[in-house]
Amino acid sequence: MQWVHLLSLVLCGLLAAAPMLLAKKPDAKPMLDKLAQFGGLIGLVTLILGVINLIDIVPHIGDAFKHYFGIIGVVAMLCQLLLGFLLGFVLLAQFIFKPGTAAGAKGEEIRKKIAGIQIPVGLTALVVAVLLLLIRFEILKP
Repeated sequence: MQWVHLLSLVLCGLLAAAPMLLAKKPDAKPMLDKLAQFGGLIGLVTLILGVINLIDIVPHIGDAFKHYFGIIGVVAMLCQLLLGFLLGFVLLAQFIFKPGTAAGAKGEEIRKKIAGIQIPVGLTALVVAVLLLLIRFEILKP
């Protein structure tokens, strides 16, 4: 399951940071365009994984801040929740946040508020994914 969380962080991080990545490396556009086709689905799956992480972390939140590994886990969970919501909003709008309803208006309002932090959260997700990979291969000791 760790690999799925890691993959979701990398994919969402790439999608969220795509505007900045394209500005620095325009030849990456074909790859990012292929990935963007599945952005909503990737976002929705990542949001679900973030909720699972949240449920796992809440009982141990006090212990999470005793070691850097716990802090990385909390940051990873926050990235999953934020990026999952931002990228999966298109699919969520079809099922939960229907346009013209109070939930739709509130969902769009929340999305607009956090859309400005999409690129920094995407870059954070990529950094966290690298740190989790280093921990997984025991290059960094938890």
